[in-house]
Amino acid sequence: MTEQQPQIDNDEISLKELIQKIQEWIVFLKTQWKIILTIATFGSVIGFAYASFVKPTYSATTTFVLEEDKGGSGIGGALGLASSFGIDIGGGGGGLFSSTNIIELMKSRFVVEKTLLNPVKIAGKEISLADYLFK
Repeated sequence: MTEQQPQIDNDEISLKELIQKIQEWIVFLKTQWKIILTIATFGSVIGFAYASFVKPTYSATTTFVLEEDKGGSGIGGALGLASSFGIDIGGGGGGLFSSTNIIELMKSRFVVEKTLLNPVKIAGKEISLADYLFK
């Protein structure tokens, strides 16, 4: 009786075989040039039509923070710096712009619109704050 040797699959490829496979693919693609050109033209027409008729939609968001006047002491500056990094050392009065309220105020579209779009008097002329800031 002869023993059967297990067959080992060889998944290596030589450079010559690789070049032959590439040449086969090139020949195949050359025979299918009409189909390739038709699909490319069809896709281009659909893409151009979509880009021409669909108007782009842009969106923007804005946030701003108003600060309270803490006074001129050196400790107030250090407390302000620490609070900007999210550290609550205390000593805050808990006013309108305390850490609990500021996030909700920044999210409020109503506050942004009322602040930036209401007219104010600047140098005797009535102008909106947004027009003044973004001139």
